[in-house]
Amino acid sequence: MSDRLFRALLLLLCLAPLPFGSHRPWAWSLLSVLVGLLLCAWGYGVLRRRVRLAVPFPAVAPVLLAAGAVLLWATVQAAIPFAAPLTHPLWAEAAVALGQPVRPAPISLDPAATWGAVQRCLTYGGVFWLALQLGRDRERAYLGLHWLARAAVAYAVYGLVLFFAGIEAILWFPKWAYLGDLTATFVNRNAFATYAGLGLLICLALAIHALYRATSGGRRTSDEGRLGLRDRVSILITEAGTAILGVILLGTAILLSHSRGGFMATAISMLLLILAAAAAGLIARRWAVLLLSGMLCLGTLLVAVSGETTLERIAESNELEGERGALFSLTSDAILDAPWIGHGFGAYLAAFKPYRSADLHRDVLFDYAHSMPLEQAMELGLPAALLWLVALLLILIRCGIGLVQRRRSQIHPALAIAGAGLLITHNLFDFSLANPAITALAAYLTGVGMAQSWPSGEFTAAAPAGDLSD
Repeated sequence: MSDRLFRALLLLLCLAPLPFGSHRPWAWSLLSVLVGLLLCAWGYGVLRRRVRLAVPFPAVAPVLLAAGAVLLWATVQAAIPFAAPLTHPLWAEAAVALGQPVRPAPISLDPAATWGAVQRCLTYGGVFWLALQLGRDRERAYLGLHWLARAAVAYAVYGLVLFFAGIEAILWFPKWAYLGDLTATFVNRNAFATYAGLGLLICLALAIHALYRATSGGRRTSDEGRLGLRDRVSILITEAGTAILGVILLGTAILLSHSRGGFMATAISMLLLILAAAAAGLIARRWAVLLLSGMLCLGTLLVAVSGETTLERIAESNELEGERGALFSLTSDAILDAPWIGHGFGAYLAAFKPYRSADLHRDVLFDYAHSMPLEQAMELGLPAALLWLVALLLILIRCGIGLVQRRRSQIHPALAIAGAGLLITHNLFDFSLANPAITALAAYLTGVGMAQSWPSGEFTAAAPAGDLSD
């Protein structure tokens, strides 16, 4: 049953980018329902002893408590009426304007949006939990990498075909934004570049794993003998070569998306992945240097062939000037007006309107702050926003410990750290985490990375006979 549940989860993650990256209410609502059904099936399997609790609750209790406290606070923001000064002042102004008595009101200026944000976070938490429990099995964890790598490459190839054919469309819909940019099934070029960057990291992780097997004999044959020369050459050509081809295709797609942030965040996270793999002993220092040199040469070639527009945008960029800088400044003003309680989780669109000034020249709605840390601080308040960070840091610390504690499968915690590095770097100046397909994939990678960060025999006492624990 565990294998079927895991394959269903992988299928869901592979299909999530198809409907505009699931960045539509019906798409992320469907994603929420399907993840909920998988959680129910997993819980039923645990009760019937057909699925085991691979990672016990106490092992992840600090993460669950920190994240749960944030969602509990968001629920308070939306559900409980407060009197001034805790409630948002616009509720009182609206009551006076309508000739109604001033009554207690929620902290959130848009409770419906807050409930929606809570629902999405519970969905990502469900993906994380399933990945944590089902990804404890080593074979399933590697199967997940192969599935997700193929899916990412497939979306990149689809985007490349449309780009070079000059077809401005997303599925069967004409594109209405980012014309001339490769976005595949996503609307926003930055969102696609982030998703492709995660896919590229997965392909690079598979290449590193293949290199480890070929150079150290890290995997034994069925008769327990070391891999022969022919087997090692075969691994390098087939597995590592296929993974590097995926890196090339995804790297080309990222450059043709013309996303500055996606390109730079992916480059930084690739370096982080190689360094983490070297720290874990997956690749020797000389191989790490060779891999870095190869990636640098390959990246230079791809930039020379496909990156002219992206490089021009990087050269022209200054995120702290112009409209983006004004947006950051105004969002900071909103944070200072409610530093402890926030304006409502997910309510940025409604809460930012009173702060908009003439410095924002474009006639568009600013529904995101273009900086997730600033946006979450404004919506949740500083204490709750810091708790989100604490939950993430606890996961990454556990993955970092796994890099040195484990003697095999360290590529999974290394990938979780590199993926987090990509998303943190990119979302300092953007909002790709607002895209459900990307955040669900990130939740999966961190879940499996954390699952594979404990030594093999850590939780085997509670495992049924015949069930793998590594």
